[in-house]
Amino acid sequence: NSDDEDEGDADEACVELSAQIEAGGVARRAAIEALIGSVAELAFDAAACRVVQKAIEFGEEEEVVALSSELQGIVREAIRSPHANHVVQKMVEVLPASSLGFVVEEILGAGAEFARHRFGCRVFTRLVQRQSESSIAHMDELIEELLSGASDLARHTCGHHVIEVVLQTGSVYQRHKIFSALSSDLMSSAKNRNASYVVERALNCCEDEDRHTLVQKIGRAHV
Repeated sequence: NSDDEDEGDADEACVELSAQIEAGGVARRAAIEALIGSVAELAFDAAACRVVQKAIEFGEEEEVVALSSELQGIVREAIRSPHANHVVQKMVEVLPASSLGFVVEEILGAGAEFARHRFGCRVFTRLVQRQSESSIAHMDELIEELLSGASDLARHTCGHHVIEVVLQTGSVYQRHKIFSALSSDLMSSAKNRNASYVVERALNCCEDEDRHTLVQKIGRAHV
């Protein structure tokens, strides 16, 4: 009973903090101050993670940077969490690109792993989308890490989403690298449930010469 009461009190506190953040002004500042120093713990809680997301969404830039920095050093753990991954996603959406470098740095070396992860692929797609708007430190290096295994990722249930976003928003070089990976075994990719979506995206997004090559290869395979 005591545990139930404690949980009820915690949920009530979360509701109150959320209301303060939405209210703005002095109430918002007080609520965000109450979170500072506890983000690394609260982000992993089912109810409290929503409060942290709201603070990141509505806080002033300086407050948001301060709150987000508390996950520095535990980004991989946060991405794997069913609750904290939502906080990381909100950070990627809201933080200035200049403040996202630490997130990318902590994923480096495990890019393929997180692209295949059911939560990691969501963080990845948001990072790639932000990179297309404003450069993030080390992001090109992280995408290059992914593209070295683009053919395998294209066939993966989660990984293909990341490859598709790179095709849609990446550089000419990145799109060409995916084209090269696909064209080496194009018909196998075209017949694969996940990779077929990547082939379709490549036919829409690659440069004219590469698209023409894909169409020719597909055409010859059906003759």
